[in-house]
Amino acid sequence: VKSNSAGFTIPELEIEVTQGSLGGMYTTVEGLLQLAKESLFSGTARDFATGDSADDDIRERFDNLEKKFDQVLEGSLGFTLELKDPLACSFIYSPTAPEPEPRLEVVDYERSFDDNEELGLNDMNTENYEVLDGSSPAPAAAPAPPSKPVIDLDEGSFDGPFETFQGARDGMVFRLGAKGLGYYEDLVRTNDYSEPSVQQ
Repeated sequence: VKSNSAGFTIPELEIEVTQGSLGGMYTTVEGLLQLAKESLFSGTARDFATGDSADDDIRERFDNLEKKFDQVLEGSLGFTLELKDPLACSFIYSPTAPEPEPRLEVVDYERSFDDNEELGLNDMNTENYEVLDGSSPAPAAAPAPPSKPVIDLDEGSFDGPFETFQGARDGMVFRLGAKGLGYYEDLVRTNDYSEPSVQQ
């Protein structure tokens, strides 16, 4: 698995594929090399290196590089594939796992300042959440008001049932509830459930 944040180099061919240039993919070493070869030796890149305006020396070096690439893909030229992923999101399957793979070397390293800069990590503030200009951090948000208690509107006194509305009654609400159609005690009005004030 080659993530989008991974790049690779092949010292024997003196080539470097920077991170993000080929995108993320699930592939084999051969598939990765084939994709790099197609990107390098076809389309616009080849036109610039081998076109009429290209220097003879550059054209010759480009042709030699393509021949070496073919030898690598055929297996007739040994090579080293160095995969570098600053976010550690790539994975190389080992057929000998959990035993070590003699052809595979894993190297842990600390990202450089340039690596962090390219990933946008140098501008991230992870300590005390202070603003970068040195001023005081933003004030904490006001605490949330306490939640209202849950009440059962069918509790309290009841007068009924009635088939029709009998007129307004102080402290009572005419509605259909668990006890039928009638007058239920207005518990919301009886108890003080108004919004509490928040101290600033």
